[in-house]
Amino acid sequence: MAGAHELLVVCARPEVQRIIHEAPTVLGASAWRKLSARYGLGLIQAALRSEMEAGAFSPRPVDPLAHLIMGALDETTRYIVTAADPATARHECLQALRQMLEGLKRPTSAPRPGGGPA
Repeated sequence: MAGAHELLVVCARPEVQRIIHEAPTVLGASAWRKLSARYGLGLIQAALRSEMEAGAFSPRPVDPLAHLIMGALDETTRYIVTAADPATARHECLQALRQMLEGLKRPTSAPRPGGGPA
């Protein structure tokens, strides 16, 4: 979450907003995707592995999950820089991202048999 927060704060900078808007067109979608993967995907994979090894996240295949999170972050940056109120958009996106990542956490207690309430 700390890394995602910093990414979304940096997106508020005008020079970064310009890059987010123009780079995919200037570089081409494939080159932009490679850069995104090179500089972001590895960090996400490492963070996921670390959380799983620490027992905070339930074990699952890291690579597809990292790609899903990377895609969410890519779209989130574009959403924020085009929003009428970028500060509110950033706040709402961080809340949504936090909720998404909370879903990866290992349950703290075993579910009751039959799935009913306690």
